[in-house]
Amino acid sequence: MNSQSIKKTSSLLFLFVLFFFELIAANLAHPATPTLIVERGLPSSTFGLAFAAMSLGSFLFSPLWAYLNDRIGRVHVFALGCYGYAFGQLLFLLANQLWLIVLARFIAGSFVGGVMMTQLVLILDHSHASDRAMNLSIHATLFTLGGAAGYLVGGFLADVDLTLMFIIQIIGLALVGVFMHVFFKGIDVSSIQEKSSSLNPLRFFKVVVKIKPAEFLFFIFVVLLSMMGTVAFDQIFNFYLKDQLAFPASMNGLLKAGFGILSLGVNITLGRAIIQRKWFKLPLTLVLSATSIIALVFVFYRDVNFFLVLSILFFILNSLYLILIQVYSGSMSRFASNASVMGLYNALRSLGMVFGSFFAGALYQNSIPSSFAYTSATLFIASLFFILAIQQKKV
Repeated sequence: MNSQSIKKTSSLLFLFVLFFFELIAANLAHPATPTLIVERGLPSSTFGLAFAAMSLGSFLFSPLWAYLNDRIGRVHVFALGCYGYAFGQLLFLLANQLWLIVLARFIAGSFVGGVMMTQLVLILDHSHASDRAMNLSIHATLFTLGGAAGYLVGGFLADVDLTLMFIIQIIGLALVGVFMHVFFKGIDVSSIQEKSSSLNPLRFFKVVVKIKPAEFLFFIFVVLLSMMGTVAFDQIFNFYLKDQLAFPASMNGLLKAGFGILSLGVNITLGRAIIQRKWFKLPLTLVLSATSIIALVFVFYRDVNFFLVLSILFFILNSLYLILIQVYSGSMSRFASNASVMGLYNALRSLGMVFGSFFAGALYQNSIPSSFAYTSATLFIASLFFILAIQQKKV
């Protein structure tokens, strides 16, 4: 039976379920990466360099995926991204030298950027204007929960057999791509009037020509700096557990799963209430400020139990941040095509990951406190820019 004889769906529920499984598969390797780095005798800065390479690939290829989204369709781009990500992870498994690891992560990032951007585009395509904010918040919740589940399963699999974990991840990513191709029907892209037309990564910044320059400038810095801070903390935390506390990959997975469950409870209560009331200026400001303070505390004091408790709070707040920042970014889709706006967001997000992970790794190798200080500073400055942004225009 070929895909032409199968009745395809355009259901958002199907998309959310598929996205959830993709997010689980995508996160399987994360708790094992510190173990892989330590076992292969690579420098501690590798964790930051590898993630920076992945994020750089995502940034550089974002315009290509936006271009293809508007021409060959969302379904094909999403599936192609899953297949390419699976290939990148195969290379990562086989790599045993630093330059090979960096290359593998760059290739994986080049494709996963298309997957993440297209998820948001698909949600915007299949949502009514009144439902967009809520559906984006649901996706942010799935992002947190799927990541937690991926960490949990991946951590235990890595303790059993690192190679087995990678094989399961590769197969899982490929299957998600197949399911999208076979069972989902996307919109007819021939009806899109304003199509992405450039392959220059910087061209996404032209999306905001209809927005006041000051508002756009502040928006750029809010997304860029906040992503730098949150990604830096996440990468430092993952490696710190293995490097300083000697935790196995499964413990990393258990912790992240616990964070995910707690975050889910916060998201479906407090997060949902914030989105329904369309009142997120103060919450986002408070979240950015609070996470900055937590990172600052770790500059001076990192007792194991205290470190874990405050880290739980950080990741819960970060799950709220993901909801609020996606809704804030999605509100700009009124100015251009969904693909262009989400391409802009993905470009900023990817750049934040590049700088956040690279400097976190470099600073960590020289001084662990300085890496936490860097995280604190970026989140604090992001909160200041957001205050300036909301003074320009009601968001």
